[in-house]
Amino acid sequence: MSYRWEFEFGTVDLTGDKIVVEAEDSYKNVFQKKYKETTEAKLGKEAEKVLKNVWDKGKRKSEGVNFLIKSELQDFFDAIAASEGITKRAITASVSEAEAYRDRDTRDDLANLFDVMIDEQIQLRMKAGEISESSVSGFLRVMNNGRKNRIWDIDLELTGGDNTDIKNKKFHILDLDPQEDWTQDYKINVKEITSPLNIEQIVNTSPEKEGEASHTFILNQEHETLFQIVLKNDSEATVTNVELIKGIASEFDKVSINNDSGGKVDKDSDKLTWRIEEIPAGASKTLEFTAKITPRDKEPINSGPIELKYLIPEDTYSGLAVDYVDGYSDNIYYVDRDERDEQPDVWDCRFIFKNRSEFPLKLLDVDLRSGDYNTEEKVVDLGPQLDPDVIVNPGEEWESQPWEVESEDLPTFGKDVQFTIVGDVINQLSALVTVEAIELPVLTLSGTKEFSQLEIPSFRKTELEATITVNTSGKAPIDKFHIEDTIPPQFEAPNSITMTVGEKDISAGNIEISYEPTASDIEDERKMIVAVTEVLDTIGVLEDETEIKIIYPLIAIKPARDTEYFAPVVFNAITQDGSTIGTEIEPEPIKVIHERRRYSDGRIIQQGSSKGQYTIIIIHKNKSDASEIDRVFEEVLPENFSLISAKPEPKKTGDKLTWTFEEIKPDEEIEIEFNIEGSGDYKAREAQKSFSS
Repeated sequence: MSYRWEFEFGTVDLTGDKIVVEAEDSYKNVFQKKYKETTEAKLGKEAEKVLKNVWDKGKRKSEGVNFLIKSELQDFFDAIAASEGITKRAITASVSEAEAYRDRDTRDDLANLFDVMIDEQIQLRMKAGEISESSVSGFLRVMNNGRKNRIWDIDLELTGGDNTDIKNKKFHILDLDPQEDWTQDYKINVKEITSPLNIEQIVNTSPEKEGEASHTFILNQEHETLFQIVLKNDSEATVTNVELIKGIASEFDKVSINNDSGGKVDKDSDKLTWRIEEIPAGASKTLEFTAKITPRDKEPINSGPIELKYLIPEDTYSGLAVDYVDGYSDNIYYVDRDERDEQPDVWDCRFIFKNRSEFPLKLLDVDLRSGDYNTEEKVVDLGPQLDPDVIVNPGEEWESQPWEVESEDLPTFGKDVQFTIVGDVINQLSALVTVEAIELPVLTLSGTKEFSQLEIPSFRKTELEATITVNTSGKAPIDKFHIEDTIPPQFEAPNSITMTVGEKDISAGNIEISYEPTASDIEDERKMIVAVTEVLDTIGVLEDETEIKIIYPLIAIKPARDTEYFAPVVFNAITQDGSTIGTEIEPEPIKVIHERRRYSDGRIIQQGSSKGQYTIIIIHKNKSDASEIDRVFEEVLPENFSLISAKPEPKKTGDKLTWTFEEIKPDEEIEIEFNIEGSGDYKAREAQKSFSS
């Protein structure tokens, strides 16, 4: 990705392997005075040297940068932008240049003013070492990066990319204003998507032990966990601009880098950032580090996600490429005709082409004919003078060699001038690979309690269902369960429950239910105590990730408005030797919602600014207790009336106007205003009619 920062003291572009600067103030004033501390803190010697080279007040300069220096400069300008309240914006990257479109005579400071980009992206999500989600797509982008001049009549022709959904590979773009772009998304159809850069992560919670890696923690025991990340380039191209961000959970501390086989590693409190400038085809890079942890609670430890980004320049997944592109901008051309002093009726003629735009222009061919261009007589073909093609930079002009014309009258010429803007063609394949974090279990229990409804109506009888789900972490010889559940007031207590462990049902004879106080005390909160015995004989040793599920019905009896009911549960598992492993579950409260519908609607018709024009205003107020969701208002234009304007903008289908509001909050008033104009035999009274809302 490439970015632009627009400061008062200058504009900075970081595009691909280049920094481009238009400085409005001196380096000394900006970086040695105003931002001295930021410069010293963020920039290394090499990055600071590059910045000094390109920062020249009143000029536009550029210089190449490698990936590591680019990362430093990006962090540096992000910090300045944050202090100034400025947001950077993404711009077209410049990763590779097609020499067919960037002529060697084009000045370096004019690079990237007119870009044509084919950017294809691979997105992969990996879970447990396998690809769980994948997509590959692309977009065409034509960008006017100039600041003054429009580009028009842009023709773009593509080749290749037969596996894309692009049917017509010829595009015509009417015009692009400065800083405007044109984009075309497309899909790429492939049977199987793989990442050219393969990633493998190994996590070992007990590296001191021989054998397979362990993924389990012991509660209250210190572990020095080993993390190993391997990147292997399985493609035939060099992978560049590699950036891997490894998240580190807050429970870990004392992170220590054991080794890395290339690149640069930056360590923050919650992440490691590993940057590698390039990985050649077939090569591998490895990062290895350790982190200490002592689990103090029963929650699984998050190993931390991984986000991997990289580029393969001058390459696409689909094989799509630019075959031809041209465009026009401000120019002027004419013929000078000078009659000789001593030879009347003999004229010395020259063709002159001036570039009045900010873009380099390439002259391709010039044909001149006498009179006008429809005549048959061809006076001169200037094409041979344009071999090789002539580049006319901004503010410059090109003058042809003179030719002689004999005529008693002032010679006139029809002109056919072929030229185009010189642009960059950029191909790149980028990838974003997200590796989901591994949940590293601690030997304990975890659970949830859910209700089939979390919101119930006031003063109504409502039936719902409670589900308690408990999962084990690690193997355990569990023999008994002891559950203390909460039955809220105004709820009938259940007479029975169903319980499963893994895929096996627990017999009702092994389940005992009691209440404190009695089950019939509906006005009070009660404890439902469930005792389950002989689990070990019935189920056996519980395996890791065994699911225990309890389901029972609940009936709310006319609860009062604006009430919340809390129903926590304590689930204890008792092992064969008498040890107890427990978990306390705090479900979301059940909320009583008091909803009564009250609305107010009004309609105003008034004359518009001109004869035959009318303004219609619709006013709607939500006086209810709850928000209105996806509220729709519809109007039909009267016969012989047309819509002039509307605020907000409606969806128009024939004569029907539709407004949809995602949410109208309680006591909120919305207003719709639209203007209509009659023509022909119209009746103004028709505008008085109100339609559905």
